[in-house]
Amino acid sequence: MKLSESYPNYTKGLMDLIHDKPIMDKSDDKMKIIHQLPLRTSKKAFDYYELNKLNNGSVYFEIVTMNGFKTIVRTRTEIIERDLSREEWFDLISRKALEHLSKEEYRAFLNGYVKQGKGGCSILLSLFLIFSCLLLSQTFR
Repeated sequence: MKLSESYPNYTKGLMDLIHDKPIMDKSDDKMKIIHQLPLRTSKKAFDYYELNKLNNGSVYFEIVTMNGFKTIVRTRTEIIERDLSREEWFDLISRKALEHLSKEEYRAFLNGYVKQGKGGCSILLSLFLIFSCLLLSQTFR
């Protein structure tokens, strides 16, 4: 059974909010409903409005902003145990959207700033190379 069949009011409430925005893609299966909305900042930037099912049958809603494969910011609700009314979904999604759009990372991204990673992979690779050189130097003594 598709998640939209278990939570039919979710899509109605979401569409009340985003009805005038261009939806690029939609996915609906038994574990997740995704609506992908493009952002004007980049051809690779999207907001994903998602309803995700947990193993116990409850769900949570989240908005994820991505630029290509990089997650910029994520906003998530508490666990929801039952299908809400259309109006309750609209209110919940509206509040989370406002929270999401107000986050510093989101505003910075829209203004062209992207938080850079801490270089964790580079540091690990450097440490691995140093350790390998030390082992090789011990081997050839």
